[in-house]
Amino acid sequence: METAVYRERLNRLQAKMRERQVGIYVATRQATLSWLLGSFAPWRTAVAVPASGDPHTVIWRLDYERIKSETWMRNCRSWGDGDTFAEAVVNVIRELGGERDRIGLDLGSPVSQQVAPGLLLASEFAVLNEKLPEAHWDNAVPWTEEVLSIKDQDEIARLRKAAQIADIGMAAAMEALRPGVTENAVAGEVERAIRLAGSEWAWSGTQGTEVGSGPRTGFKRGVTQPATEKIIRAGEMVIVDLHTMYRLYLGDLAGNFYMGKNPPRAVAELAACWEETVAFLLNAMKPGERIADLVDRAFSIMEKHGMAEWGLRAFGHGLGTCARTPPYMVQGNQAELKANMVLALGTHIYNPEVGGMRLELPVLITESGAEPLSKWPSRLHLIDC
Repeated sequence: METAVYRERLNRLQAKMRERQVGIYVATRQATLSWLLGSFAPWRTAVAVPASGDPHTVIWRLDYERIKSETWMRNCRSWGDGDTFAEAVVNVIRELGGERDRIGLDLGSPVSQQVAPGLLLASEFAVLNEKLPEAHWDNAVPWTEEVLSIKDQDEIARLRKAAQIADIGMAAAMEALRPGVTENAVAGEVERAIRLAGSEWAWSGTQGTEVGSGPRTGFKRGVTQPATEKIIRAGEMVIVDLHTMYRLYLGDLAGNFYMGKNPPRAVAELAACWEETVAFLLNAMKPGERIADLVDRAFSIMEKHGMAEWGLRAFGHGLGTCARTPPYMVQGNQAELKANMVLALGTHIYNPEVGGMRLELPVLITESGAEPLSKWPSRLHLIDC
């Protein structure tokens, strides 16, 4: 366990807490737990971080010994022997002398379209509010996301490895694609390949590896294609979207295929629009660029090609220990890109009459521009069948 790396993260977080005048931050969501603990915590777990000093960790009793053995933190205790998770958190806050403090909680983000894993439950907040009536509550998600969005070198190395594993998975998908195979079979080959390459979890809430073919690629605004027993046929488009995890850090990669060597004109035109949009984004994304401006300029390419009705004015999300993190590449986001941000760059066009194409591409923002962490070519791949 690289204790110095985690100590530095703790110092950055505590500096932000002092800036915000937060006395204690109670981390419960996956993104921050993994970032702080260095261990995967799937059950109700909390890290209570004081503005100075060492954190205290509360772990469900049936997972206590594992996490205690894996984390660098030493102030660990279990809950579940006669107390609830919320009661255990209350006890830690009291021990830290925080009954009247401003306390940060993982309550939620207004931006994300999916509930981030680990957010505090309303029932748990009710207990905290009842038992600590003089505390002042603060939604910590917006300001902790500011800290988590800038990656250190250890994080970048893990994200790079997760992307390399994703490349192996996409190559396995391309190898498995042939007329007569089911979407589920392709997904199975992908998940076998990424596990053998070191992936620890197909993490997506969309049922892990997504494979959509034919009409299932073209649902209007259809960003989700869980694999099914549908048979893939010649002349169909196929979307594969896979999700790796390496040492708690996530990879997210989508590939686009046409089952045949000669796609019809409508498919070729959709692919040309999509590829031009992706190329623009990779060339334009640099530190200091305003996200809203990039989104509008990228969408204008779809408008130029007559694809605006089928394209999404949303071009990606952050990537780290969770995918529900900034930067959010969405319309109206006035934030600027910064060096050492990592995101899953997205480009989406879904035409029910033609089919769809999707980009999920791990990208590191460097001082000189955007560096794809995946080497998978962002184009329509033709399957000889």
